[in-house]
Amino acid sequence: MGQDDIDWEKNFKPHMLDHLNEGCPSNSECTAELGKKRKAWEDLFKTRPTVMAMNSLAKTIGFPLKIWNDKNSSKEDYISWNSPCEVHNKEGQEIRTAETFIKSPFKKGDHTLFHKIYMENGDKVKEYIIPRDETPLYKDGNDLVFLLEEKGHYFGMRINEKNEYSLIKNPSTQNFSEFISCPKKLQDYFDKHVHKDLYRFSNCKALWNNKTKKYETFIVGKACS
Repeated sequence: MGQDDIDWEKNFKPHMLDHLNEGCPSNSECTAELGKKRKAWEDLFKTRPTVMAMNSLAKTIGFPLKIWNDKNSSKEDYISWNSPCEVHNKEGQEIRTAETFIKSPFKKGDHTLFHKIYMENGDKVKEYIIPRDETPLYKDGNDLVFLLEEKGHYFGMRINEKNEYSLIKNPSTQNFSEFISCPKKLQDYFDKHVHKDLYRFSNCKALWNNKTKKYETFIVGKACS
């Protein structure tokens, strides 16, 4: 049913001020089914949920992971908006700001553009899929630990080297990441492996590892200036 087919006087509901489908964000492409999933998470966050409750919902319908996708993506799998980043709106191609509900582990879809960081790992480079626009708070062995916020509710996320995730209690650290010069190996790897139109520039940071008590280096891209 399109907007022209609705009898607004009889069928209007308050959520329609934002989107025809309840739970969907304003100005987004979003199906009714995705709106239901998003509303389930919004309702849960309002209750200041336990870690157990969040992980239970993530296992049932997937966690709302912030990503990007391209214009050919299935509308059944992604909520998407026009990206505010200039680099994403070049003539002939379009990268959209998006959200998808994904169970552990994070797995690549045909049109999914994950935000990643690339970490030094001896002579190799290790890739981690992470939420868009987020930076890890610290590293715990081989796991990345994040502090996230949704609807005023703070919680943690742990992502291991297999891109398996779990939601945890609020993490904290006294050793924060610091900007550093990028090693050539990391920069070369980044330039070779990332989507050419996804990021405008990149930078490197030193990230504290709670287990080794040392800083480790990663590179990450930035889409908007």
